[in-house]
Amino acid sequence: MGTERSYKTLPFYWHRDTLENDRRWLESIVRNTAPFSDAWTKARIVQLAYPYPPKTKLKTVEGLPAYGAYSSEAEIASVLRSSFNLLEYPGFEAQVNEDYVIRTLNSWHNREFTQAISRNFEVYVDRYHRNIFLVVSTAPSSLNIDRQLPPSDRFRPLFNIAELGPMMRLANFNRITLRTHGYATPQKSSIRLL
Repeated sequence: MGTERSYKTLPFYWHRDTLENDRRWLESIVRNTAPFSDAWTKARIVQLAYPYPPKTKLKTVEGLPAYGAYSSEAEIASVLRSSFNLLEYPGFEAQVNEDYVIRTLNSWHNREFTQAISRNFEVYVDRYHRNIFLVVSTAPSSLNIDRQLPPSDRFRPLFNIAELGPMMRLANFNRITLRTHGYATPQKSSIRLL
């Protein structure tokens, strides 16, 4: 562990004035980003550092409690790593460790979380055709409407863009297909063409 904390201790405690806004924001990030992607993982780390907010029903996300009140960064990393398929998410396995958790919690504590999770796209690999990739805009169509993520039975999200290079090198593709979804290309038509 080489990263220094900028916060004093875990678990975190909700601030009465910001509790509702913080809770809704974190839950929105988790709903609107690809599971096991970088932004999703960072939001889950922050959630697991807090106890359940008052008057909130107990629920799970990808088989783990939505909130955890864990008392150590190693415990948060271990819990998150226990919830994924190692073969399916190699970027997650390689990067989500105690230092990653500390850097994420530092960004939350220092009010730099927006910058830490800001990506304007996510990359998915087709589960049936490993040389087909889908690049999806993360811009919401409206603040009041959740994003529609690509179907998980067809597309696996990459942890981050850095996972794409090694994946392509290992597979030694002769060709790749890259579909994009953005303002000019609706998501449904991007997926339907594959």
